Amino acid sequence: MANRIYILSGGSGAGKTVLLNSILEKNPNTSITPPKYSDREKRNSDDDIKTIATDDFNKEEYTFVYSMNNHTYGFRSVDIIDCLKKGKNVFIIISDLRIIKDFKKYFGSLVTVIYIFRNMSESDLNKILETRNKQNEEKNKQTDISKDTENKIRKSRLYLIQRQYVENIALFDYVILNRTNKQKEMFEQLLNIVDAYSKGQVIPRSKGPVIFLIAAASGAGKRTLMQAMYTLGKRTIKVIQKSTNRTTQDDDGPEIIPNTIIDKNFDIRYEFNSNQYGIKSNEIWNNFAEGRPQIVITNMDEFNQFTEIFGRAAIGVYLHATRTQKEILELQKRKLNSEDKAKKKVQKMEEIHQGYIKNIAKFKHVLLNTIAKEDLGEQMLNLIEHYK
Repeated sequence: MANRIYILSGGSGAGKTVLLNSILEKNPNTSITPPKYSDREKRNSDDDIKTIATDDFNKEEYTFVYSMNNHTYGFRSVDIIDCLKKGKNVFIIISDLRIIKDFKKYFGSLVTVIYIFRNMSESDLNKILETRNKQNEEKNKQTDISKDTENKIRKSRLYLIQRQYVENIALFDYVILNRTNKQKEMFEQLLNIVDAYSKGQVIPRSKGPVIFLIAAASGAGKRTLMQAMYTLGKRTIKVIQKSTNRTTQDDDGPEIIPNTIIDKNFDIRYEFNSNQYGIKSNEIWNNFAEGRPQIVITNMDEFNQFTEIFGRAAIGVYLHATRTQKEILELQKRKLNSEDKAKKKVQKMEEIHQGYIKNIAKFKHVLLNTIAKEDLGEQMLNLIEHYK
């Protein structure tokens, strides 16, 4: 498949520059980045910008121009086209949504936008800001505002970028989850996306009635999402019922029909935690006929079953709890009252996350379960609106 333009987007400290440098160093024969111009100085040798005068951005040749952190940045379309002519994939860091949209308008289906999300605590962010402040001091760089004020601005902008993701979730084609700040894990996700495109495995998104297949680890927020769809989404989306042979559990929602014999009447069948589950595709087809979007909680291992039956109308979605690994372990310890059981639970969650990394190209979207509970339902409602 033809080479593409990959835009890496995300908040401060998410790992964009680390990921860009990794792909350029490890895959130089197939990867390239065009010059990124700015009126600020380079922070270090790894910085991807080329410094020019502010007035130069007035020239017509700078096709895409934007401002961030009191500096101007820009790209020239001629540079990007030259990179594509070399037969390589083009990688660019951009977090300005207006410019991302301009890129999509200008280059069309050649553009793939990847959002990089890092599970970052405030202490992690403070360390990043401290490092950047120290770098500025070493260069004797003078600023018009205090360090504390600049740090507050950056923290506020980080939250704003996350809010922009919630409000523009359909703009992003894929999400790389940086939970541990491990370069290898991030790089593997990016390679799996690029590899899927090169092999022609990426299925174009469908429009019209779709069925969202939600996959998630334990504790990611599946019950919170379903409750939001029963309330906020009751007029816009249909929650598909699943039958199971297990008994009723305390956290079962109305979409679970327990104590059912899963026989051949269910043409979608699978097993999870030694229990059988079944869905009748006829119900889904009837909802499609009425033009209704649908949602179902399932396992990523079952995505192929749905895709074989419903084709491009089956949309894979991963639900990710935005906690750090340390926070997850402590939470499980409190819930299970056992460190050994908590570690086993976290290990199972880790296996599901590794499944996401391996199968990232199957997921069209990622729902980020942030500390703001309403953000989760809003993301899903925005996706529903996008596919109308």
